[in-house]
Amino acid sequence: MYDMGIEIESYSNSYKGQLNSGSRKITVSIDDLNYQDYISNNADVYHFVCEIDKMQRWSSLIDVIDIHARTSTKVNEIDAIKMAWVLERQKPMKEGKYEENSDLMEYYIEQEELRTQIEKTNKFDGPIEYIAGADVAYDDESQIMVGAITVLNAKTLEVIEESFEVMPIQFPYIPGLFSFREIPPLEIAFQKLKIKPNLIICDGHGVSHPKGIGMATHLGIKLNIPTIGCAKKKLIGHFDIEELKIEKGSTSNIIWSDEVIGVALRTRENTKPLYVSIGHKIDLETSIKYVLNMCKEYRQPETTRSADSLANRILKEKRREANNR
Repeated sequence: MYDMGIEIESYSNSYKGQLNSGSRKITVSIDDLNYQDYISNNADVYHFVCEIDKMQRWSSLIDVIDIHARTSTKVNEIDAIKMAWVLERQKPMKEGKYEENSDLMEYYIEQEELRTQIEKTNKFDGPIEYIAGADVAYDDESQIMVGAITVLNAKTLEVIEESFEVMPIQFPYIPGLFSFREIPPLEIAFQKLKIKPNLIICDGHGVSHPKGIGMATHLGIKLNIPTIGCAKKKLIGHFDIEELKIEKGSTSNIIWSDEVIGVALRTRENTKPLYVSIGHKIDLETSIKYVLNMCKEYRQPETTRSADSLANRILKEKRREANNR
């Protein structure tokens, strides 16, 4: 079983296994899955990991290892990693989702194959005249989702075309495989467009993903088009918050496993940053430039704002139609 970039190998019905994190192998047992008892029995470890979490300095097991190595603490490193694992997975653990699930293996295999196709340099077919936004909205009650794409004039930021696709939610929420849930309606919405964009800015992550292939990267490869990941929340890695100035355009590199995977980008003065990463067929410097160009008045780029507005508008219409039946 795989989870958030960490391989978990399950053995027998005892649910014992190992968390493979780099060269370290950490035993996981059924007792660890009782997260309430585990937290109460390891209060010092719990407080240590929570303090790191408050500073937004970790979001994966590998980050905890890295931070632990640079932190003076009496907390055992292995205990810290296991606690991070427990905290990230409280809800899935409670729902009993941590049994071996081999039917997901084909998606992990496809994810690995897609990762070999990522291009991290600018590969534009021509001038950037049209930039699109892509977003997906969900209705849990009716179990439908809306994939929305809006095409904007790159200079005026005027929305010149909208496209969407409504379909049943076809893929479960699996950490690390979220793109397989979102890509299907976006692909169909893209095919409906009369004006094809030169670049897509996605409301999601690109290579700043545990497997190096978030929704923006996945979509870019599938559509063979340059894409940028521009997310509201950081998924993995850590950055120096003190390095990030309050001025618009200020950045701080997001580091994961000693590699720059994106930036925390201030898109408006003294507001929370957005998290920008390469999607496909573009470099990081150019990604930052286009995101900033799209942020004229607000924290989020106009591409995201327009796509989000379209997706939620269609979702409301579908709810209204359902209520009137």
